[in-house]
Amino acid sequence: MIVHPRSGDCGLVLLAALLSAASGVCQTRDDAASRLIYALTYQSSDQPDKGAVLRLGCGPVKEDRATARSLADMGVSAIPAIEEAIDSVERQADESRFSFNSGWLVLAYARIKGPAALPLVRRMIGNPKLDFLQVALDQSAALSLDLTSYVSRVREPLPTLRCSRGGEPRDALDQLILGWERNDRGWLEASLGPAARGALGSLLAGRTWSVMRAALWRGKSDGVAVGYRFDTPGRWAEPDETLEQERVYENIALSPGGPALETRFKDSSGADCGKSLVKFANAPITRGSGYPSYLVDNSNLGDLLALIGQCAEQ
Repeated sequence: MIVHPRSGDCGLVLLAALLSAASGVCQTRDDAASRLIYALTYQSSDQPDKGAVLRLGCGPVKEDRATARSLADMGVSAIPAIEEAIDSVERQADESRFSFNSGWLVLAYARIKGPAALPLVRRMIGNPKLDFLQVALDQSAALSLDLTSYVSRVREPLPTLRCSRGGEPRDALDQLILGWERNDRGWLEASLGPAARGALGSLLAGRTWSVMRAALWRGKSDGVAVGYRFDTPGRWAEPDETLEQERVYENIALSPGGPALETRFKDSSGADCGKSLVKFANAPITRGSGYPSYLVDNSNLGDLLALIGQCAEQ
């Protein structure tokens, strides 16, 4: 016997069908996001050993970036799966099954959510158990705010392995900011060109480093971060990692005297805190891989350091 629905039930039948179809779509998207996260964090049995991948250095970066980009391209539908994985990393740190390559997860999250991603990223930056994500978290903050760079005090002052680009002015300015944030005189001095070194000598004339710093640094000692954006078109102004493949890189390292870039500085929340023309000198080619190809070379170094301190204070 065939039972025909009453006319009043037709809407309910249609609604149930639509909800069922929508549920199937959501589940498919959730599954797709989970599969990408699973692959990105090398949990599949057919993936190479994680230790072996680490030893390959820059080898897997292109493939990992493509996977992270696919995840980001899913948009907001991927957010629940990403947040679940990130929550595991926050709670269990490097014991989480999602910890390996989790920097790419945060970058995908930042690309999808934009400025709304910053609270989570800043919380992770402040978590001492997540020191293995220092660089990726700073990159994610810059990506979320569309900045050239974001430099948090927790990042260790070590040469950076660059897998997808040549040296850029941001490397020297990052080093200067980090040295100033961490009160690391040696790291700061290593970022300076000849004119800036002369300016530092003048700042130190007749007083100690501590006295000079106290006069120019008004920022906090913990939880410090400073961002900036170069006011110039092209690759140099973009965030260091955007999840784009094969971005155009224009190397003007041989330009006489080095570039001078108008720079807008930001506080840790992305608010404007001033601007300065930052001048760069070409670094000696003997410095080696991982060190800046440029050096900050402002003769008004005191003004630049005071501005960075002001941004840290905000």
